[in-house]
Amino acid sequence: MGGGTFRKGSLKDEDFVLPPPLNPYSATLSIQQNGSPIYANIDAGFNVFWGPDFRVGLFGGVHYLNETVSAFGCNQIAFNPYICGAFPLPNQVKGIT
Repeated sequence: MGGGTFRKGSLKDEDFVLPPPLNPYSATLSIQQNGSPIYANIDAGFNVFWGPDFRVGLFGGVHYLNETVSAFGCNQIAFNPYICGAFPLPNQVKGIT
């Protein structure tokens, strides 16, 4: 079992001209704060048949992962005025989780 925190970082979101078309190209930058990864593993196994020089067994396991990351603010760093361009979001406003 384990966990941790993503204390700070940044998220760069790029949108290209693909279906649905987005023209012109967009690239936004947001700051990342207070994310958390949580994970756990459980494994078990046992021998079904065995002899003096062999073993046949079963082994199984489960893995759990929960990761949360939130990005705050939105600043256009490319040339698209329609996404965060005219009114960029301040860094106190959560934009993506």
